[in-house]
Amino acid sequence: MFLHRNGQRVYVRVNMLAIEIDGVRHTTGTILDITRQREAESRLRFHATHDPLTGLPNRALFNRKLADRLAPPEGSAAEPYSVIFLDLDGFKWVNDSLGHSAGDRLLLEIARRLENELVSDVLIARYGGDEFTLLPEGPCDYERAVSTARRVLRLFEEPFDVAGQQVFSAASLGIVLGRSDYDSPDQVLRDADTAMYRAKAAGKSGYVVFDETMHAEARSRLQMETDFRLAFERGEFLLHYQPIVELESGRLMGAEALVRWQHPKRGLIAPGEFLPMAEETGLISDLDSWVLREACRQLADWRRRFPGSAEDLVINVNVDEKQIASPELVEDVFHLLQSHSLPASRLRLEVTETVFRSGRGHAQAQLSALKALGVGLAVDDFGTGYSSLESFAASPFDALKVDQIFVRDLASNPRHRAIVRTVINFGQDLGLLLTAEGIETEAQRDMLRESGCLYGQGYLFARPLPAADFELRL
Repeated sequence: MFLHRNGQRVYVRVNMLAIEIDGVRHTTGTILDITRQREAESRLRFHATHDPLTGLPNRALFNRKLADRLAPPEGSAAEPYSVIFLDLDGFKWVNDSLGHSAGDRLLLEIARRLENELVSDVLIARYGGDEFTLLPEGPCDYERAVSTARRVLRLFEEPFDVAGQQVFSAASLGIVLGRSDYDSPDQVLRDADTAMYRAKAAGKSGYVVFDETMHAEARSRLQMETDFRLAFERGEFLLHYQPIVELESGRLMGAEALVRWQHPKRGLIAPGEFLPMAEETGLISDLDSWVLREACRQLADWRRRFPGSAEDLVINVNVDEKQIASPELVEDVFHLLQSHSLPASRLRLEVTETVFRSGRGHAQAQLSALKALGVGLAVDDFGTGYSSLESFAASPFDALKVDQIFVRDLASNPRHRAIVRTVINFGQDLGLLLTAEGIETEAQRDMLRESGCLYGQGYLFARPLPAADFELRL
């Protein structure tokens, strides 16, 4: 490197060669100015390791620095360290209400505020989206990690200036203290992310330190997710069928198909334990498709083997908003009915009000196409969602289910009793078939029957039954 007379540094490449001319040794060579090349290389290195919006280190650089803390050079003692995972609360609201440019401006303001407060002793990175990660330099024990988290939270107490408008933002923080069994940055950040979501669940705008309980839960969840993916190959899912009866006579009218998981070690697992995981992993669509296929196959089998008692049996199958949004749903249902020689009226699809969450146009088109096949359509969990009555009235439903949350304390809660009567009257005025869920006592059954509800299901009649046990009812 040379120094120009104006004080500017000049990077050069020097090539020198000794030669002899007429018996005299000389030195010859070239000096090439490579300053622009070096500057370009420097910019490339910077952009490869820094976030283009905020200028902060990016995920790749943060992971590399964290990996150095996990595996210090040979001969160096390992220092205690911690990682803080920061996720903004309500950032989507800023993007949706003020636009993405305002969201970018807010992220930039947050980055500058974090730098001004912490950059002297903390590595700050934009990990992605509205997520930031912090790695305190030097030894960091519990007290220092918590103190750093509190310093971060105080930065959000004042509003941010976004294009001349004051915007308040908050953050949820997850803290992980270094452990000897961490082998990779991904493991550390996975647990920090878990702690951060605990902070959100606890009310947001706070911090949670990852502990042994969460560590055990994380290991258990990882194992369960692995088992869940393998369960499809192993054929471990099965359906139970809860009878739907006529309240007046107790006569069996149909059944709701409910999925269960026969785990090889944990035994029978109820859907409440694995359906949220299926949603998060994106496997819910595969599971829902299997449920629909298996319910149709089982109904066709019963109709063949019990022609008298199963001929008029109706099977209810739950369909979620992702299925309704799928362009293949109507064709899949049509082919299932055709391949199993099932009358369309023997299949009833239960949908919740959430199918209208992303707009009612496509949902109503799908429901109308299913109705054109002759399939029954029921609204499940009516009254617990947030869709408009206009969306409901404009859709081709022919049945309605009174949610068990209103039935459970029907005898003791006058407000729920009034709601049930209103829902029943509403359904009758629209000509809908009414079924009450969660009936557990004769008093509940009698009150529902006197209010005009014709059908019901619940533990008073039977719990969800394996296929073989349900056959005994046929």
